[in-house]
Amino acid sequence: MNELTGLILIAGSPQSDSDIRYSSNFTAPDPFIFLRTSSLNYLVVSPMEKGRAESQSKTGTQVFTPFDLGLKQKKTGRMDQQIIALMQEAGIKRIQVHSSFPVGLFRSLKSKGINVSVLEKPVCPNRSIKDR
Repeated sequence: MNELTGLILIAGSPQSDSDIRYSSNFTAPDPFIFLRTSSLNYLVVSPMEKGRAESQSKTGTQVFTPFDLGLKQKKTGRMDQQIIALMQEAGIKRIQVHSSFPVGLFRSLKSKGINVSVLEKPVCPNRSIKDR
């Protein structure tokens, strides 16, 4: 793995976290993972949403399901396992999360040795710039 740092967002729905919709250009009723690195964007979605995610997401986004990441049935629903598998796929060792990131998930990742920190600045500063 290289030393890239990723920014990762988790949302129960884009209605509860506008940054994930703005960043990925994708919406789904089910929770999904968005990871942005310096070179690519990544989404992890349910198998039912994969085709739609591929067609709706921004150019330069790779879309995976938990199965695509090699997770077995027992671990596919665990977001911490999905994040770890995605980090391995993307070749990153550290992630930054927004302050709205779920605390339980943050603690779970830390307990598994993941280098995760809270991002102090806005995730999508362009969202605050309005025009007529």
